[in-house]
Amino acid sequence: MASIIWCCYFEVHMKSVVLGSVLGATLLLLNGCGSDDDGATETIAELATNDPNLSTLVTALEIADLVSVFSNATAKLTVFAPNNSAFDDVKNLSCLLGSVNRDALISLLKYHVVNGKTLAKELSDNEKLESLDDKKILNVTIDGDKVKVNDASVLQPNIEATNGVVHVINQVLIPKDFAPSFCSEKGEKPLSLLDLAKNFPSFSTLVKALDVAELSDMFNGTGKGIYTVFAPTDDAFAAAVKSNTVDYGCLVDGSIPKALLIDLLENHVVGSYALSTNLKDGQELSTLDDKKTLKVEFSGDGDATKITVNKVLVTDPNNLALNGVVHQIDGVLFPEEWKCPTTTSVGSLVLV
Repeated sequence: MASIIWCCYFEVHMKSVVLGSVLGATLLLLNGCGSDDDGATETIAELATNDPNLSTLVTALEIADLVSVFSNATAKLTVFAPNNSAFDDVKNLSCLLGSVNRDALISLLKYHVVNGKTLAKELSDNEKLESLDDKKILNVTIDGDKVKVNDASVLQPNIEATNGVVHVINQVLIPKDFAPSFCSEKGEKPLSLLDLAKNFPSFSTLVKALDVAELSDMFNGTGKGIYTVFAPTDDAFAAAVKSNTVDYGCLVDGSIPKALLIDLLENHVVGSYALSTNLKDGQELSTLDDKKTLKVEFSGDGDATKITVNKVLVTDPNNLALNGVVHQIDGVLFPEEWKCPTTTSVGSLVLV
């Protein structure tokens, strides 16, 4: 990184450690190091990427698909950048960085950004800055050599970039209406949908089916997809193959074609986030299986309310994950007109 960009850091360090000059630190904080656009060689995105103390911020920007915003050479932005320690203090950080909270994360990150390039010396006490998060307001206070934005202190001001300036701060700025989704119960480490299913002994058949269908990666949490999964138990699969009304024997003897298995599994998945409290009586949910629908129905009242999906009972709702939610069900949701083929396919993919 060009020395002119980092001169602020080294001057603050040398003055505080070697000279202990409060006056020098004050002037530095408010006026910067005299660098200008001509001396900047990196975009805001490049500056953050090359600073190990901003690695969590970079990760968050990547998850939120906002790196390109800070790489735009024609933009002029002021970024109040929380360092890694600031993010470490955020409750349920891993949940916040999960895909289920992508929209909330985008809003949070935009709350740290102001249009235009504003150096520390150009800020004034009690100034109101309009952020990119729906024009929510950031409050600036200046007390001697201390500059604060909301409750966060500016630790390292005036890191100039070709497309703006970065001020490193010691806290993550939280908007008043910030309400991320939970993605774990009782504070335990949040899991992906796939790992959550693997942790349930009753989902071993489902996990195996996902592996056979090569769908496991869809639910491992590394992508951007958010899903609601209605997950049949092992007993549900076992009961289905013993049905006398429809031939589901291909689930047992391994003759099920991969494409047919994919159709079956995708009929249990909705491409959005829906807790049981979000569901409504009579609602129809579109599945990943060619947008087939699942009909939600309620019966009973209060704590005795039961939820069914295509007449199949939800027995354990709201198992939260980084990339969605799992509702355990006691039956298999077969697509309409789904049946085993009359001819046996090659292979021995036994599921039950």
